[in-house]
Amino acid sequence: ILGGGGWDPLDPRLDPGSPQVMEAFEAAERKPKPSPQLLFSDVYREMPPNLRRQQAQLERHLQHYGEHYNLEHFQM
Repeated sequence: ILGGGGWDPLDPRLDPGSPQVMEAFEAAERKPKPSPQLLFSDVYREMPPNLRRQQAQLERHLQHYGEHYNLEHFQM
């Protein structure tokens, strides 16, 4: 990124403490996070068997322990 000119560490707009960066960060934090299901459906046209098993494991895990994950912050 640095070599391609996409990031200039001296640009004050990109300072992590700048008001613009903080406002953008806070706005992004207010948006719902993507569904955990996208972990499985976003890459392959047809999901391989190992991912189907992992998806089922995640679903079971969230059914049992979902209260520990603030799921209300995710699109479901």
